[in-house]
Amino acid sequence: MFKKFLTFAAILFAAFFTTKANAEPLEIWIYAERTPTNAAGSTYSYDIVESDDIQEVSSVDILTSGPKGQMSSLYIRGADSDQSLITLNGISIKDHSSPTGTDDLGQHNFTGINTVEIYKGPMSSLYGANAAGGVVNLVSDVAYESYIGTGTGSNDLFTKEAQLSGNIEHLSYTLSFEGEQTDSISVYPNGEETDPFESENYNLNFLYQGTQGNLRFNHINENNFSNLDSNADTLDYTGKWKWTNNQIDFNNKSTRIAFNNSNHKRIYTKDNLLEGEYTSKTNTFYGSHLLSHKDVDILFGAEYEKVSAKFFTNIRGLFPYTSNVDKTRDTVGVFTKTNLIVDDYVLASGIRYDTIDGFGDKITGRLGVSKYGLRTSVSLGYRVPTLYEMYGKDNYGFTGNPNLTEEDTISYEVGYANEFSDTAVFITQEKDAIVYSGTYVNDNAKSYTKGIENKLFFEVGGILIVNNLSIISAKTSNGDDKLRRPNVTNNTKFSKLVNNVLYSFDIDYYGKHKDLDSSNWQTISVDPVLTYNAEINYRKDNLELYTGLYNISNKEYQRPNGYSQLGRNWTAGFKIYF
Repeated sequence: MFKKFLTFAAILFAAFFTTKANAEPLEIWIYAERTPTNAAGSTYSYDIVESDDIQEVSSVDILTSGPKGQMSSLYIRGADSDQSLITLNGISIKDHSSPTGTDDLGQHNFTGINTVEIYKGPMSSLYGANAAGGVVNLVSDVAYESYIGTGTGSNDLFTKEAQLSGNIEHLSYTLSFEGEQTDSISVYPNGEETDPFESENYNLNFLYQGTQGNLRFNHINENNFSNLDSNADTLDYTGKWKWTNNQIDFNNKSTRIAFNNSNHKRIYTKDNLLEGEYTSKTNTFYGSHLLSHKDVDILFGAEYEKVSAKFFTNIRGLFPYTSNVDKTRDTVGVFTKTNLIVDDYVLASGIRYDTIDGFGDKITGRLGVSKYGLRTSVSLGYRVPTLYEMYGKDNYGFTGNPNLTEEDTISYEVGYANEFSDTAVFITQEKDAIVYSGTYVNDNAKSYTKGIENKLFFEVGGILIVNNLSIISAKTSNGDDKLRRPNVTNNTKFSKLVNNVLYSFDIDYYGKHKDLDSSNWQTISVDPVLTYNAEINYRKDNLELYTGLYNISNKEYQRPNGYSQLGRNWTAGFKIYF
């Protein structure tokens, strides 16, 4: 705690005795592209948004089992949640301690995250394992803005935030802090006790601009404390989630060298007794170099990842349950990526070779072409079995399957984009899906996901209208609908700026889908849900005021079944910039 105070005090002192930051980075590095040139971006679908707007992106669903602080699953284009890779500045921050190998995007608080890049479809030709369905890249960098603020809202919500930015000659810095606490609601539908949530987070960024390039250091510390329910109004059942990340990064217009250390820790207690502890540590070394000549870019890169995952579960009661894993895994990957511009055509290709300790070798690739807004591509992806799927065991006789092979995906896409719209049609084939049948096995049959997505944006009478539509059919190998994948989702947002006041109103449609009944585990059909939200934001000079009203119609619904979502709720607050 004392070290944190010294860090904050040193930066605060510097801010008062130096001018505010006004320097710009020497080069803009597109982290998810892993290159300072984004020519290949015209050959596939992606969105760049603020963290609050992720749910508005077409074909992207974050399904949280209750209000904020509960477990969540991320689905991109109907792909399974364990096929989506989450990265920080282009480096994986995957939580390997989860039995399903999924990182919980809903737990991240996005403190100090400038933007979020969402890349749809397989990206294994750049990222290797676990980018079989897409990539969500969190971008954190110096922000050049300082403020302090607080807010309140329904369910005794209280928020606090501060950001301090400045520069000393060639050194720029940003320290961001956020905290939140709320009594929330009962996760269990119609429960009598609430399930409070608290978070404390900070993000520290340094940027040194030298004559040879930029040297960055980023440290993130996020902490969540949640009360949980499990098919009942469960008292004294809590979860603590902590993520710390350190990243050192050197880059210039052609070279990037980075080291990333990511640590996840989750602790679950019931009646003050430990029921589970999950820890994951990942060290990643990354290097790449870009060769450019006229209309040709060739990127060469290599990546080494060392993972250790250790967890145990010890659930007491009438039917006690224990399970555990304690394993490590090393991965070495090399890749190359080429962008070629010929007569207004953009030709993009990539290939990657991975060798994975205790598993094997894998080659993936990608080809894409675009011209005048029209694009087409084919890309390969894969997910390796998790350490639990291969080596886990429990007290009911389960043992993992060390002979599992990877899940493979191949996706075909055709799209068109102009100044008003972006549309894509895609089909993804999956084979060797990992399914549970006494133990984990590979499904030899193939499954298919088909879809169309559209983003439409235009202005009428000073009102900006943005509509994101997804129509997806995600099937298992036997032709059944995949669970919790709605066939249709749509978000329509209206925004208008009047005299420093931004008014916005959105309509969110979450379509019919299949789910599991939380009481008997039978497959059920869930009806569509339509919700409405409104926000007002005032910004003039150094003052910002904001308020929002969400789920205006007070729609009662569960998502997934057995987990309550917030009814009508509101927030309000302010920021003062300096």
